[in-house]
Amino acid sequence: KDHLQTISAVEQFLQNEGPELQEKLQSYATDKSSYIEEFWYDSYLNYTDPVVLNLNPFFVLADDPTPARNNQVSRAASLIHSSLNFIHALRNETLEPDMFRGKPLDMSQFQRMFGTARLPTENGCKMNTDNESKHIVVLCRGQFYWFEVLNEKNEVGITEKELIANLKTIKQDALELPNVEIAKQAVGILSTENRRVWADLRVMLEKSSENTDFLKVLDSALFVVCLDEVSPKTGDELATNMLCGTYEIQEGVQVGTCANRWYDKLQIIVCENGSAGVNFEHTGVDGHTVLRFVSDIYTDTIFRFASTISPHNSIFPGSLQGKPKNSNGVSPIDTMPKKLEWILTPEIRTGIRFAETRLSDLVLQNEVQVLEFEKYGKSFITSCNMSPDAFVQIAFQAAYYGLYGSIESTYEPAMTKAFLHGRTEAIRSVTAECVDFVKFWWTDSPALEKLKLLRKALQAHVNLTKMCSQGLEKMPSIFKDSGWQTLNHTVLSTSNCGNPALRFFGFGPVVSDGFGIGYIIKDDGIAFCASSKHRQTRRYLQTLENYLNDIHLLLRSEKRIPGIVNSNSKHEKRMSLLSGYGYFDAGGIDQLLEHRLEEKRGETFDMMAEISEELITKFCNITNATAKIASDYLAVSDGNVEQAITLYLESGGVDLSSIGVVNRQETSTAIDAVDLTNNDTYFDSDAELAKQLAREDYSEIRAPIAPKRDILVRNDHDDFNNIFEGTREDRTDQLANLFKPPFEIMHKDSFERARDEGKWLMVDIQEVTEFNCQKLNRDLWSDPTVQDVIRAHFLFLQMSEEEQLKRALEESSSYNNRSDQESDESEMEVEPVHTEDTKIERAEVSGGPSTTAIKFRLPDGQNIKRRFDKSDPVRYLFEFIKASVPEAQEKQFELIYNRNSLINQVERTVDEAELSNAVVN
Repeated sequence: KDHLQTISAVEQFLQNEGPELQEKLQSYATDKSSYIEEFWYDSYLNYTDPVVLNLNPFFVLADDPTPARNNQVSRAASLIHSSLNFIHALRNETLEPDMFRGKPLDMSQFQRMFGTARLPTENGCKMNTDNESKHIVVLCRGQFYWFEVLNEKNEVGITEKELIANLKTIKQDALELPNVEIAKQAVGILSTENRRVWADLRVMLEKSSENTDFLKVLDSALFVVCLDEVSPKTGDELATNMLCGTYEIQEGVQVGTCANRWYDKLQIIVCENGSAGVNFEHTGVDGHTVLRFVSDIYTDTIFRFASTISPHNSIFPGSLQGKPKNSNGVSPIDTMPKKLEWILTPEIRTGIRFAETRLSDLVLQNEVQVLEFEKYGKSFITSCNMSPDAFVQIAFQAAYYGLYGSIESTYEPAMTKAFLHGRTEAIRSVTAECVDFVKFWWTDSPALEKLKLLRKALQAHVNLTKMCSQGLEKMPSIFKDSGWQTLNHTVLSTSNCGNPALRFFGFGPVVSDGFGIGYIIKDDGIAFCASSKHRQTRRYLQTLENYLNDIHLLLRSEKRIPGIVNSNSKHEKRMSLLSGYGYFDAGGIDQLLEHRLEEKRGETFDMMAEISEELITKFCNITNATAKIASDYLAVSDGNVEQAITLYLESGGVDLSSIGVVNRQETSTAIDAVDLTNNDTYFDSDAELAKQLAREDYSEIRAPIAPKRDILVRNDHDDFNNIFEGTREDRTDQLANLFKPPFEIMHKDSFERARDEGKWLMVDIQEVTEFNCQKLNRDLWSDPTVQDVIRAHFLFLQMSEEEQLKRALEESSSYNNRSDQESDESEMEVEPVHTEDTKIERAEVSGGPSTTAIKFRLPDGQNIKRRFDKSDPVRYLFEFIKASVPEAQEKQFELIYNRNSLINQVERTVDEAELSNAVVN
């Protein structure tokens, strides 16, 4: 009934008032750069509720890539300095314009980002911008300090070292006041008040000439830096702190970071542990504009650190890393920090007290939760020919419907900066196609039909987004109709804004029963930040995550196993990943791995027929798996041992028969044949289907099998084990050979050799706990063709991230300072091991608890095993290789264990060097 009434109201509007209003609007727009701009400012500046949690969004920056700089003072100084470089480039008009598909976007919003403040008045708020501002304000424990940072030419007039000194001084001064006195002087908390209340309190403040001057300093500052006394440990805590601050009561007063803010300006917030973010006043700038700023300053911090290794690195043209030299006509600036000592009357102190209690209620009425989804991101979504943003928007709807059984009005902004003074247009994401898909998703319908409807919904969202970005959004319905009220009650307020420089982006809910959801779509993941007034925020994010997992499975199956249709033979035994309720089953997942149809005219496929006992034994020796498991993996790998072992390791050792890939008969080892009833399938036999399914990532289908742990090092105190020592060591060696680093192409000399030989440096950063890194060793670096290319054009290094950073710093700082004496000493140190002409042959020790076997892997792939006493010096290893390997008698060689050379440990014992049962290269 309401819908029919809305249709009627819209038709009447289009016939009567609509054409007249449209003509007036076109006339109004004839002499305006943007006809929407004035109305935009009116809607924001006439908003009377507190801006905190209601208007101000936030960004959370990624951590500084240099761990030593992730402390509060260093991180804050780094971000301030980079921000000043950005302002210098902006004011000197050397900042590169934003581009979209090769076309520049409007940059006018940047002029309202710095030196700008939102000022409350009795007739609404107003915006003031000081384009000549040269100073910043620092907040610490609610106390205000300021100092100059730019000179007359807008050049950075302070070094990072001086910034660190200033911030340390400010922190020390702020710590001197007790909590009760701090709470009484927390003037910043007034900016969280209702705007009309804040306007009255500001008038009271300005009755003092000192306060008037202080407000001018604060309003005109380039930006505010907030030094917070908190170290967030979780993503939830971090996002909450950046959105509204923390709530903490001590001695009966508020000491949380919620009192350490000034919400009328752009704020850079830095925590004790170096976590950093930005909270910004939204009236004059949109998220896309602030995103450019925070991305550039984050990038500049990296470049400026790189300049300590290689000079002249900066993303800002003409930026200076230190204080500029005094040029003619430029006066020196005053970088000494000064404190704003407010004159507070009893009325103002009362206002501060009640503002704090209202803010505390507001903070406690809201919650913020985050989800860092890391299974896939933009790369996978685009590989399915889908729009990443549309994909996530449909996910929001599916998750909400799955949890609440309803579809609500949703908002997403579309950037219109392709137009002069453009801002954003509202995308109303709930289309008819979206509703059809969401309702169909939660039924037991065929998977391919669900994906078909998903693609229709995605295309509808993409079309709507294009319209809104071009300023062609449909004419809204009559404004007093119930349909208009429903549309503008935005339960899901969403926004996509971010890049790799950011960890989270978020804002508060816009209605009391809604969610505010900021999200960042990265190449390999999606970061969500959801806020609400204590709805089931965490549960909603869990439902969203489960939907993303389920749709991922269907999309992968669509790409890899086309033609499989839905079957409900085991539906009652399965519950969807999306929830604990059977009727929430998304359907179509169990069919991909578990459905086995009737036997195919008596035909069977004997898995074991061609699997020799030798292959099974080899598989079991390496993996410790049972013969049954070994035969299954060898069968689906066509008897290829290496492929079978790889599949076993990557799938977590899952029993293939337990998930339906292998189905063993009670009296036979043959796998049941399958008749795929869908005529479109291309699998001719059950064996082919099993092989295809074996290539899937089973960890995405079921929970991982509990890890199996075996003792990899022999118990030297059990002499009986000497009988079997070869079996376990052989297993270890075979597995190590499979994933061994490419020692034959690894460069161990100075970086400078690359310049001497005219080659590039290629560095493979490895993480030993990351299996994908080990796969590179197995699949890429071991390839002879790849190795030939590397030898011809590169010097190849493989190291951990910590090793790489340490090596780079050592090379840059010490190469030119090496003395001849050091070189001589180095040669003297190596000479006894590498260049001695006589061979020293020692008899091999017999077995026993005080001995250990060490294997040597030679460059040609051969292995030599030798038993040493644990008290033997490491020098004996070098002597053994010298005596046993002909090539070692003719040229220098190195022994490497765990990527470290043993040359520096020649006088240590085998036991001290932790070489028991080691494999040395």
